[in-house]
Amino acid sequence: MKLKKPIHYSANITAGSLLVRESRKVAELLLLGLNRQEIKQKLLEENLFQVRAQSSTVRRFRLVMDRLQSLDKTILPLIMGDENILATQSVLACSVKHSRLLGDFMLKVIGRKIRIIDDKLSDRDWEKYLESCEELDPHVEKFTVSTRKKLRQIGFRILAESRFIESQLDRRLVFLRIEPELKTFLVNHDEKYVLKCLEVCE
Repeated sequence: MKLKKPIHYSANITAGSLLVRESRKVAELLLLGLNRQEIKQKLLEENLFQVRAQSSTVRRFRLVMDRLQSLDKTILPLIMGDENILATQSVLACSVKHSRLLGDFMLKVIGRKIRIIDDKLSDRDWEKYLESCEELDPHVEKFTVSTRKKLRQIGFRILAESRFIESQLDRRLVFLRIEPELKTFLVNHDEKYVLKCLEVCE
């Protein structure tokens, strides 16, 4: 019996962008010792994400929780610290670990842009990237037109929020350095792939 090929790429980032504020709230509750169900209940009861629909809270919570738990829990203090840049980059590290689709875009597309001295991203760059993903994971072919559009919007928003590009409209690449505390964390936990993705614009 032939084994089913595992899915390599997921469209899970459509549930939300970087969500730094929400990630800090969940990180705080995790550091207080609350479990997944307790955190979810508290978010819903107190509307800590400040959204109208509870379904939006649940969707964002699931995404944030899965991201935060993709890396060792010692990253939580970095997310909770007073330094906004460090917190943002730490959430990005969790997002890259959680979404290979996002990480490979940074590594392959942005990496190539830098090599050929092209400092701006376009819609076509994302479309061509998804086409290349189909060769590695046939599941990507099933992504609908609306899903592909949403992935592009969220992908560029994440890059803008983490300052890898100027903005969602002005997609010029920003050359930035990864915060030393985050780099140390990634090295110490052997997160070579995540570090490589984050260092692409250094």
